[in-house]
Amino acid sequence: MTRRHVRFGSIRVVAAMALVAVSTGVGAVVALPSSAGASSGYPPIPKGPITFEVSADLSGAAAAYGQTTKEAFQNVTLQAFNATHPNGIDGHKVIIKLQNDASDVTGAVQAADQMVADKAAGVVTVSQSPAAQSQQLAVLTKAKVPVVSTLTGSQYADTTKYPYAFSPGGSVEQEGAVAAKWMASRNVKRVAVLTDGLPQDTDAVNQIEAGMKQYAPKAKVVQSVTIPSGSVDDSAAIAKAKAANPDLLVVYLGVGFGPVWQAMQSASWSPTILSSAGAWYDGFDAMGSLTAKRTPPMSIAPPRLPRLSPPSSRISSPSTAR
Repeated sequence: MTRRHVRFGSIRVVAAMALVAVSTGVGAVVALPSSAGASSGYPPIPKGPITFEVSADLSGAAAAYGQTTKEAFQNVTLQAFNATHPNGIDGHKVIIKLQNDASDVTGAVQAADQMVADKAAGVVTVSQSPAAQSQQLAVLTKAKVPVVSTLTGSQYADTTKYPYAFSPGGSVEQEGAVAAKWMASRNVKRVAVLTDGLPQDTDAVNQIEAGMKQYAPKAKVVQSVTIPSGSVDDSAAIAKAKAANPDLLVVYLGVGFGPVWQAMQSASWSPTILSSAGAWYDGFDAMGSLTAKRTPPMSIAPPRLPRLSPPSSRISSPSTAR
């Protein structure tokens, strides 16, 4: 099961909760005193706790990821939020409820349907399987449920189609622009690309190449190599990329980073590497000395918390790469 790996820290989730809770353009929850409904023009927060929901692979092929998600939200995120906001939101206790999306599209849709039935104040993580994510967002958007989650695909930047979907980080287009600006700042001219050809990874690479045309016109892709998703022997692909003598190797995969790093070390090749966040999770230990030349300009600082009206203002310009 291919996914775009997520770095969704507790601080960002706390910010996401606050964003959803105080929004006046979307959702049913507004952080106003319970008695303020008549004077404010907005309905008061209903009595009882405020529930945010999470979609996680608690069973099925990606259950290991789901378990990590569960532990993070229950043992880190909620504790951090409660420590920062001991009175919850306007005196209402905050609850994080996990829905099992069962690692497949059918389970994901059922999870989204349950979130709608629960009248969740907001969803702070949807499925990271691209196919399942799109189906969940269709359900949640129709029900006008606010979502704050890593969004896999450039299509989600269209606020006319996804007015209730927010990301704690930059969009795919912003990541591509930042990567290209970083290349220009380092005078990168020759770029090799290694990807698995899956739609979400192809989308990301296309956005990088579009950014290069605008922000780094001297940088050109001199070699592009596609490996099967989850490949365990990438020696031939690495040999092909190495032969192109690039200034930079872009590695964008869903899974299977470990064999790539092993093949590079076997080939005695240590190029400058630009990769997605997945490299920090999948096969990181296999990088060894390669970490010294790996740079993560994909990891841009999160945009400022946006205004919610009009929807098009919800994404700010990307910050410089960290």
